[in-house]
Amino acid sequence: MPNQQQVYIIAEIGTNHGGQLQRAKDLIRACADAGANAVKFQTWQADQLRNPWDFDAQGQRSRAGVVDILEPLTTRYEWHQALVDCCKQHGVDFLSTPFDLDSARLLHSLDTPAIKIASGDITFYELIKEVGSYGLPVILSTGMANEAEIAQALEWLGPAAAHTTLLHCISAYPAAIEDANLKAITSLHKRFQLPVGLSDHFMEDDPAIAAVALGATVLEKHITFSRNDGFPDSPFAHEIDDLRRLVQRVRALESGLGDGVIGCRDSEAGGLSGGRRGIYLACDLSAGTTIERQHLRVARPDLGQCQPVDVPQVVGCTLAHDKTEGQALHWGDLTQ
Repeated sequence: MPNQQQVYIIAEIGTNHGGQLQRAKDLIRACADAGANAVKFQTWQADQLRNPWDFDAQGQRSRAGVVDILEPLTTRYEWHQALVDCCKQHGVDFLSTPFDLDSARLLHSLDTPAIKIASGDITFYELIKEVGSYGLPVILSTGMANEAEIAQALEWLGPAAAHTTLLHCISAYPAAIEDANLKAITSLHKRFQLPVGLSDHFMEDDPAIAAVALGATVLEKHITFSRNDGFPDSPFAHEIDDLRRLVQRVRALESGLGDGVIGCRDSEAGGLSGGRRGIYLACDLSAGTTIERQHLRVARPDLGQCQPVDVPQVVGCTLAHDKTEGQALHWGDLTQ
């Protein structure tokens, strides 16, 4: 599961394999090369995801056209072990989102480090209870959900709730940046005391970058070879070069976020002398002179022992030996 020392970047292939196992493998390889930590699929059966029947106003039943669209885009059960093996070969984690109980059980039987629950299933009691029983880390997307619904889903997860990462999500495809509401990342963490990430449906990189700055530990981004591929998730997905750029930007930002420790960094240590002030004589003075404020200049760099805060203590002291204008003051130059 996510390495908390680094933002965990999930490349969401979803339906963008187009029903082709080889294309799915090619996408795994490309996403791994671009720097993703995990590649995610969606595991469902079309007639369980969508009611296969539509009804008109008169109650007449007809076959739901959506099922016919979904069926060719299914991530076939028999593909899953090959996809897991391909992910291992390329050094990325295999993840998937189950949309029914049988699909959840299939994923549980595989070597997957976590199971994702989609935003639309945050009220699917049976699925959430099933996934929670596995003892695996859970990634729970919160698109469209209110606080009470999120709390209820976590309760259904049982002990697995303690090992859950929440994903802030705007369930629009694509999502508009003015709807991003990225401050919800902070709110979710404060309310539930869990790691929080972003399920990202934005065309721009900016929300993801801002999410990392706000403390997101996971980023999930839809990926395809081309937005013109013609698959349902393609138009709002990142292409491979986009993913590579995003990974590079996130890693650069991580290096800039640092450890949060307040203090002088090694790179700025030179400023302790060159950028700070010391106390210097503003004129030539002879030994035995009583120091007055007008005799002192507080200026950069800090080359002596006496600091600006010491001015009140220096004033009134006697100069122990002759000194010339511009020389730094040390405590050995002064007597009380």
